[in-house]
Amino acid sequence: MGQRDIARKHNINNTAEGYNNRDLSLTHLLPHTQSINIYHQNIRSLRNKMNELLCHLHHDPPHILCVTEHRLHHDDLASLHIENYTLGAYYYRKSKHNGCVCMSVHNSITFTSLNIDNYCLDQDFEVCAIHLNSLYDKLCILAIYRSPLGNFSTFLTNFDFILHKFFNLKFNFIICGDINVNYLVKSNKRKSTPQYFTVL
Repeated sequence: MGQRDIARKHNINNTAEGYNNRDLSLTHLLPHTQSINIYHQNIRSLRNKMNELLCHLHHDPPHILCVTEHRLHHDDLASLHIENYTLGAYYYRKSKHNGCVCMSVHNSITFTSLNIDNYCLDQDFEVCAIHLNSLYDKLCILAIYRSPLGNFSTFLTNFDFILHKFFNLKFNFIICGDINVNYLVKSNKRKSTPQYFTVL
């Protein structure tokens, strides 16, 4: 969870040591013979970078594509089409420009969108989430964005609400996104970030 991205692309399976062979194993979340690829990109406007993104992913397409700062409005998202993918979840700003998050899911994956818009607040806490069905039961994937101008206390409060809500349902979480905290520099924001975050 760096200054720009919490996570980029990760392969989780029964042979890897975890996230890109780091000591961050999440293999216990998935069946022994299954694997899932998750890709996150802070794109700073999807409108003029879609072709670049698709070219980048062409040779190794992920199961889940999480995009922060897509900067699209509702109508743009409704017309968004990525071959072999379904727009699984999204949040677009209601009163401010830029920002926003969305998540596209490969058609081979069954999922349920989680409605958490009530917890979102432009700039402070922008999030969307899905729950993977069947083989990946109880696995919840969240894409999160907080603007550098966003209120960090509000971010922590609303995020805590969400985790407690789904924790009661005993979900496992994979969290990706950009919360604009520089983990290379000691700061109050870095210190107050919950311990369940893992810096990748």
